[in-house]
Amino acid sequence: MSPELEASIEQLALPLLDRLRRHQPGLALAWYPGPSHDRRYADAIREWGNQRGIYIEHLFLRDLGGSPVRALLGRRSLDEHIFCIEIDPEQLQDAALGPPGPVADLNYHRDNFRDKKLTLILLIPRARARRFLDLASNLADYRTTDVDLPELPPIAEPAPGHLARHNLPFPSLGRDFIGRDEALAELGEALRTTGSSTVTAPTAIEGLGGIGKTRLALEYAWRHLADYDHIYFLRADTPATLADGLSSLAGPALLALLPDTEPEQATRIATVLHWLAENSRWLLILDNADSEETAAKITSDYLPALHRGHLLITSRYRRWGRDIRPVLLDSLSEEDFVRLLLTMTESHRASTSRDRTTAEEIARRLGCLPLAIEQIAAWINHTGSSLEQALAAISDEKQTLLEFHSRELQNYPIAIAALWRQATLHLTQEESFLLRLLSQLSPEPVPSFLIDSAVAGWQGESDPPPDFQAVARTLASHSLINVRRDQSVQLHRLCHHLENSRIPRGEREMAALAAILALSNATPGEADDIRNWPRMALLRPHIEYVLESGGPKHFDSEEASTFYIQTELRLCNQLAAYLHSRGDLAGAEPLYRRALEGCEHVFGAEHQVTLTSLNNLAGLLEGKGDFAGAEPLSRRALEVCERTLGPEHPDTLSSLNNLAVLLHRQGNLAGAEPL
Repeated sequence: MSPELEASIEQLALPLLDRLRRHQPGLALAWYPGPSHDRRYADAIREWGNQRGIYIEHLFLRDLGGSPVRALLGRRSLDEHIFCIEIDPEQLQDAALGPPGPVADLNYHRDNFRDKKLTLILLIPRARARRFLDLASNLADYRTTDVDLPELPPIAEPAPGHLARHNLPFPSLGRDFIGRDEALAELGEALRTTGSSTVTAPTAIEGLGGIGKTRLALEYAWRHLADYDHIYFLRADTPATLADGLSSLAGPALLALLPDTEPEQATRIATVLHWLAENSRWLLILDNADSEETAAKITSDYLPALHRGHLLITSRYRRWGRDIRPVLLDSLSEEDFVRLLLTMTESHRASTSRDRTTAEEIARRLGCLPLAIEQIAAWINHTGSSLEQALAAISDEKQTLLEFHSRELQNYPIAIAALWRQATLHLTQEESFLLRLLSQLSPEPVPSFLIDSAVAGWQGESDPPPDFQAVARTLASHSLINVRRDQSVQLHRLCHHLENSRIPRGEREMAALAAILALSNATPGEADDIRNWPRMALLRPHIEYVLESGGPKHFDSEEASTFYIQTELRLCNQLAAYLHSRGDLAGAEPLYRRALEGCEHVFGAEHQVTLTSLNNLAGLLEGKGDFAGAEPLSRRALEVCERTLGPEHPDTLSSLNNLAVLLHRQGNLAGAEPL
């Protein structure tokens, strides 16, 4: 998103957001240039909302029919919901060609918008502004702000050095991408980028974490932009993440195959796979497909549809089978490592006559991993040290760090752990806190609002609490983490392991508490509300990571242990509710069962929280048609309510009704009628 477009969206959306939070209606008119609408405007507006956990629904006026007001007011979740409605130029024809009914309907029913406190953005062609204002004069005192959207650069046809559609997350390194010429050539041979529809074997770049697999895939994509019409980069660390990524391709921001919000995920994925099977000039990159479960999902469910275009996978997993061609990525050659290290530190290091010899020794100590170059160069450039001082720092730390090494780090060279400790040895209290907190979350990108919520767990000396966005930028400048374009923060997977391994036990407990507290504060109370889906999608990998890790085994105080367990149960319920609302019953059910078991243990069988968990699981089982599983849970909830709350309590009456409906759905009318 260009700075000019981002500034326009801020001007457009911030007044609406303010009115939304005060439960007041608002209307913004966004005038777009050109003869027809460019979907990049709607994409950017929705992206702006997603980054802030705000649900902005993009609609076309033509799809709302002749009575768009009735269609809008009939939709669910109107409160705190921003509608972005696109009006086509042909809907604003001259009067001689007939009145545009939908626009007149917006004008006529203005009071309904105000009464329902709707918040709207109307995307209107600038060239038809006078016509719109004539037809919609009734909206004059409803308007909150008007914004002229900037001209966007034209979308050119694929040509050398340019591509019409892609979502590559990082720019090319260009001439600084050293030492991978053979790997790039091997990829080119494997994929045969001719732009034809010739069937090509899918290719997997394999190697250790930190070896540069993702960077190689991205550089290949940037250098072959002219060979494809579409290049898409998806995360594939788990089957669920991959499914979310494939589903997102169907939306208007990418392939525009389906509306952005309506169809279920399975429908969206099937539509995308059908499109990929029917088209050829595409490259699909699946990044970090490291688990056996993800590999099985790709090969069994997705691979049959991915034969006409080019599929490129990056993975530590090495048992893909003969249907996928491997490209094994090894460490850089010592010569390339030395050349890159000397180039990256040329302007800042204290040079000596032994620099090349010392760089060769550093290359051997660090195993020539690309990530090691970035970190050692950042340390040298930050401190102004010589290469000899850097080598001494690595050597001095090696023996100390042996205690933190384990097979769980997948045989990473111990010198890399030494480098990580040296790079993090002199962090400020704020920087150390954030780095340790990131190590207790998933290595997936951490959204900016979750970074902001880290303040809740801060117990340092600074008052007021630190700006952790600024702290993240400082860590990124030292190549310790990456701040992405959307301001999310990511700790490299290798660094994630290294940071986890070096935290002392007592401090690990504090970091785990800070992480789960940040997640709790960032997770919306109604996770199943469609307006909270964008936020929950960003939080999901981190909640899953905390739930899977199981947290620390021992805390210094019973109070801390109780807080952690209760918060973990709440997050478990919230994630289950989100998945349930999205139709992912298979994902929600084990979480509901885990939450029920935990609530029974922590709160007791008759606690209100336990009853809620009982009803959640019963509702899910009923929804999937498992009446035999749902009925005993519903009967148990009713029995507990009658005994503890009395026969006339509202919760008891709700439980009566739930059981009656369940029996009715089973056809047990005689059992349902008395309830």
